[in-house]
Amino acid sequence: MKRGTGASVVRTSRIPIAGGELEYSVTGRADAPVLLLLADETKLPDEAQRTFCREAAVRYQHAVPQAKVRTIPDSLHLLMVTHPQETVKAIDEFLHS
Repeated sequence: MKRGTGASVVRTSRIPIAGGELEYSVTGRADAPVLLLLADETKLPDEAQRTFCREAAVRYQHAVPQAKVRTIPDSLHLLMVTHPQETVKAIDEFLHS
């Protein structure tokens, strides 16, 4: 497994939520390999939720550039419960890449 860039990560972002904004910061070093395992956005009930998920993934990738992104097809939020074999396979592939 390859190590990350070791770059210092300091980001502040704002996420619009119902009734206002949520502000969060990511600070520190991000030099470990990272797997961002996502549910299948096409299964979400409306475009607003799909857009939110896409934008959140992009923000995460911007904050943690060494992150590898995988999606489990046909899954929702609890993908490790509803799709355990696919989840384990994705993690195993990541750990052995």
